[in-house]
Amino acid sequence: MNKKTKISEIKKHLEAISDILGIEETESNKDTPSRIARMWVNELFENHNRDREELDKVVTLFENNYDDYSEEFVIMKDIKFNSMCEHHWMPFFGTVNVGYIPDKTIIGLSKIPRVVRFFSRKPQLQENLTKEIGEYLVETLHPKALFVTVEATHTCVMCRGAESECTTKTKFCFGGNESYKEFLALCKG
Repeated sequence: MNKKTKISEIKKHLEAISDILGIEETESNKDTPSRIARMWVNELFENHNRDREELDKVVTLFENNYDDYSEEFVIMKDIKFNSMCEHHWMPFFGTVNVGYIPDKTIIGLSKIPRVVRFFSRKPQLQENLTKEIGEYLVETLHPKALFVTVEATHTCVMCRGAESECTTKTKFCFGGNESYKEFLALCKG
């Protein structure tokens, strides 16, 4: 099904849901079903069924010819992201930190946020997002060590159920515990 058809079908279902809920159509909300359908198809769920080959086309690797990049971490911190929880289709958002000790290749730094964005654009669990980012970078870079932390606020916890403002932190580790402790210290410093 192409994007235009998906948007049209979703719009019809959202209009039906609005009717079932008794939401009156007003001048300001008359286009809401169409807006939500476009947002889901073109933005929030855009990578739901996409192949990693698309990401591979934009990820640039370089030969590691730098002595400094053989034993030290390359770290990118505080990468902002947003995603959707697969349980309630409500947003969760926060920051991702990625650190790795290169072996033979390094990645263009602007590519790490692209990796985060690619994997964040679908309904999912935070734990899966963390794992997918980490596994992709390990498979692509073949580093000596690589760590990913994701800290997020979930609106499904804030706005329903417990109605609590809190954050959750998940991690992906490829390498030894000592390297991970060093990575955490560098992220804080």
